Amino acid sequence: MKGCADAVEHALEFLDPTGQDSRSIKMARTEDTILYQFGALPFSITEHGEVRVLLVTTRGRRDWIIPKGWPIRNLTAGATAAREAYEEAGLLGTVVGEEPIGFYRYEKRRNARKAAIHEVSVFLFAVERQLRKWPEKTERQTRWFAPAEASTLVAPAGLADILQAATCHLLVPNHPLRNRHRASEARG
Repeated sequence: MKGCADAVEHALEFLDPTGQDSRSIKMARTEDTILYQFGALPFSITEHGEVRVLLVTTRGRRDWIIPKGWPIRNLTAGATAAREAYEEAGLLGTVVGEEPIGFYRYEKRRNARKAAIHEVSVFLFAVERQLRKWPEKTERQTRWFAPAEASTLVAPAGLADILQAATCHLLVPNHPLRNRHRASEARG
């Protein structure tokens, strides 16, 4: 596994000065369309200061992923990510920041001849609690993981890099995201 500094550097090396992913995707062909989605990276910090992240399974293959979905009319990208966290995992909480912490791409086959490229903008999501019932509870599993383990379970390499980079930042004792989340735990 890469160290925190390596993971952050690796995840950031794909962003150009405007914050966009500058990689050329080998699986993309010029006629492919990029479809955009928004995802939440749900995290919690335990009483002992350990960062935990929540993953959900896909409906079909039961692969581990983060909650994500299509843009929702009249909702911001961050609000859409929060809605997906609720619908897919029953999570209530707060999106941290107004900008995504990273982007990743994956390919999904539409049929035998066509594939679609999906780009997911990922937002940190500080979990306050998980409900007992939620819309997709019977369709998915949810589980909390240590970030290092979670990064080995997700299929898209870009998502694994984001998991490592984001959680490295949260492990820094005086990092503002960590302190903001801990302060919200104290109030709640």
